[in-house]
Amino acid sequence: MALLKLSVDNGWTNITHLESDADLRPLHSLPEWSLLVEDLRKKVEHMESMYDKQLQEELLAIYKADQGARREYSYLKRMNENGKADSLLKVIHHDDSVSIKKVTRILDDRGWIGRDLVGEQASEAVFIVIYRADLQTQLKYVSLLTDAVDHKVARPEHLAFLEDQIAVSSGKEQVYGSVIAYDHETGKNYIPPVKDPDHVDERREAIGLDTMSDYVRMYGLTWDPKHQSDVKSGK
Repeated sequence: MALLKLSVDNGWTNITHLESDADLRPLHSLPEWSLLVEDLRKKVEHMESMYDKQLQEELLAIYKADQGARREYSYLKRMNENGKADSLLKVIHHDDSVSIKKVTRILDDRGWIGRDLVGEQASEAVFIVIYRADLQTQLKYVSLLTDAVDHKVARPEHLAFLEDQIAVSSGKEQVYGSVIAYDHETGKNYIPPVKDPDHVDERREAIGLDTMSDYVRMYGLTWDPKHQSDVKSGK
């Protein structure tokens, strides 16, 4: 319940998920549950009354096209339809470049587009596009995301993910351990080095993320903070 409250305090507003997630059902009987739900519902109603509907629709279109194409790509790969998957990947890369131009134009004009302006999903579209952009673009807009998080209109974990990606791309240690990289030589995924790994779970907990052990287990990986340099080579 404490992590859930922290997420809400940090601006998480997905009330549909809150009420329908089966994993949260044991919390429904707690006295704090109804208060949490009512507080979140009031926040959502207030936010929705102030949305920029036109901008929201534009960003939701980007989000839905992005997620739909990538789900289809994953399906084709699972079905070993590699030819179709490769063709779709070219379309995805082209669409990504178009989305980057659209989103950066919006950011240059209006600053970071937070959930207070367009809602959670449309705001997430902005993050997704910038997260997948080149390093120069990420560096240009990370300060806007930082400011949005400070004002509680963007998710702290999104900032953590972007900062980790920038660090890894720059050859530095990541702070939250969120980046999973792929080694083309071994054909395996691995966790690039994490700064001060003994305290990474404390940093993750502070922004509502699960532990590193849970994270790597979810992706079928192993990670030993004492032997980070051995992970990529499979030692």
